Amino acid sequence: MNKSNVDALIPRAYKIIEEVEISEGGKVANGYRGQIATFGAAVSMGSLLSAVAFFSEEESSSAVDRSKLMLAIYRLIHSESEGTDVKPTENETEVKEFSEKKKENKKVKLFNYIIENKDDINEIKEKVFDAALAIKLAINMYEIKEK
Repeated sequence: MNKSNVDALIPRAYKIIEEVEISEGGKVANGYRGQIATFGAAVSMGSLLSAVAFFSEEESSSAVDRSKLMLAIYRLIHSESEGTDVKPTENETEVKEFSEKKKENKKVKLFNYIIENKDDINEIKEKVFDAALAIKLAINMYEIKEK
């Protein structure tokens, strides 16, 4: 974990939380706090790829859509490498349309990113961990809704 890197990621994480619809009306479901904390523990204690695969499941017993967290992490890492804030697309109406194809892409973006960059797995693991921590901290800036 790089503290200065995490600090730099928090403002972008705050925006991405809204963009991937973890936040609804300025509020974040309490379940996301627990899920992102559990994800961080899973990454630090086990396999990065296994943790991402497990948390990419949309239809789980979890009260929240964990795959949105994986998309947020992916977008945060991607925005960091580009050095700019992430803009979903130029066509805002397209962003809101969730066809089955887009849902499938959402599920596997981070997973594919890790596989494609497996030669740099230690660097990727640190980036994922830093991004998850930044998202966890940025969630604290939102009002938490209980169920």
